[in-house]
Amino acid sequence: MMLSKFSRGLTILTNRSKNLAEPSNLKSIIVLTKRDFSIDEIGKRFEKPFDYKKKQYGLFDQIFDSTMSKLGENSLIISVEGNFGSGKSNFAKKLAKEIDFVYAKEPELDSHLYQLPNGHNARQIINEYVKDNELYRIDSLEEWHLNPSYKKTISLQHAFYNIRWMQTRTALLHLMSTGQGVVLERTAHSDSVIAQALYENKLLSDQAYRFYLRDLVPNTITELWRPHVVIYLDKSPEECLKTIKSNGKPFEKDSKVYTLDLLKSIEKNYKKSFLPEMRNHLHILNFKSNEIDTERIIEELELLDFEDQHKFNDWRVRKETTINTYRKILANYEQCIETLLAPNSFVDVPEYLWYGEELSKLHNKLAEDPRMETKNAGLFAGLGSQYQQREWL
Repeated sequence: MMLSKFSRGLTILTNRSKNLAEPSNLKSIIVLTKRDFSIDEIGKRFEKPFDYKKKQYGLFDQIFDSTMSKLGENSLIISVEGNFGSGKSNFAKKLAKEIDFVYAKEPELDSHLYQLPNGHNARQIINEYVKDNELYRIDSLEEWHLNPSYKKTISLQHAFYNIRWMQTRTALLHLMSTGQGVVLERTAHSDSVIAQALYENKLLSDQAYRFYLRDLVPNTITELWRPHVVIYLDKSPEECLKTIKSNGKPFEKDSKVYTLDLLKSIEKNYKKSFLPEMRNHLHILNFKSNEIDTERIIEELELLDFEDQHKFNDWRVRKETTINTYRKILANYEQCIETLLAPNSFVDVPEYLWYGEELSKLHNKLAEDPRMETKNAGLFAGLGSQYQQREWL
């Protein structure tokens, strides 16, 4: 028996045969973003927003709670992209406030994955039981930055991909449940930019990157519709590094990961791969980070054509039932977790596996530890059982 280390942060679920539909394959006659973004519509609230945080969107709701009726000019998903140190956080927060969208800051590992409702930290609990085996120890982000190793990177990168996936999923669910737009700092769609840079800088092994590229992303990313707009903040790697050294958190300032070479790789991957590919599917606005003018960017948004027949294939559907069904899938927490766990069966990465006896011993110890709050609910259920309640937005 073996298990990829990221599963330490999720509940093992049964009935994996049900997977999310592939919305990117839908053909269209209706564009859900029906008209242009308009500053005049800011502040407008659509009728009967659905409280998706407290209620499950089920079959009955599909009949009586229309998704399309909630969507209007400003029902948009906007992703703010850019290098580390490019100013994404401040800009995204300000933009969301100006246009009355929800601001979704980049998720954090401890608060969005390892922190338990009772105040304990599951990563720290697990590390107590594996202290004699350094390979199985889960590094914090701070520890990894100060002492990076390819043996630890895949675990962190996989975890980050999953929490970004969950946040992107929640942004889509919020939009479809309320009609209100969302501004995110990165989405799961751009996570590969970082993974490729880590690989190019020898922080991911060949086998780990192969798993990420061939198994993890292809088996999960198709379940998420792309944003409507990507706003890319263009800042030179040299300037990004200066910003990190002067304004970053203590571990970022001393990081052995944030090198000039890594930042150059990230910039290259954005400009050579991600942005050209996304341009076929959505609108891209490119701004120099030192010339950001929020009012000007809002004006640019107002000029975009969201009925472009060559873009937004994800958002073109045949009928109401199609988007209602997709919304129901997004609202099904257990099914989303199954989707994230499915690629684990493909893992063939030596530094990322636990085997037989070690796994069984840890499972038993965690099941008996009252801090984990697990009672035969599955491996590491203390994390997974509360995954749905994280504040993703």
